[in-house]
Amino acid sequence: MCFGRVCIQGTISQYFGTVECIICGEITRDGVCKQCCGRPQTVHTILGNKIRSIDRSYNQLRELCFHCIGWRDPNVSCISLDCPNLYHLNRAATRLQTVPQMLDILSAVVSTS
Repeated sequence: MCFGRVCIQGTISQYFGTVECIICGEITRDGVCKQCCGRPQTVHTILGNKIRSIDRSYNQLRELCFHCIGWRDPNVSCISLDCPNLYHLNRAATRLQTVPQMLDILSAVVSTS
């Protein structure tokens, strides 16, 4: 599992990605380093806060879109490239895709303690 820095196409980091602990930033081969695995309550708290923050950010941006569009249809998305929130919403949606992996790490760390 890699939750390190996001690789951007066309850069050298795409080929030589650093794997960092999602909790403390130390270099590790797994999503969480051994030191952090020894502190499951800290992992639970930090990952829970990250997941909550990602979810809240995405939902707040979707609320802005619903307000702008004029109705609440999750299947309708913004098509205006002039929209100042479009980039932020897409970025938040990308971050939201990492939540299942965070939940997997969380359950693995909690189950080993």
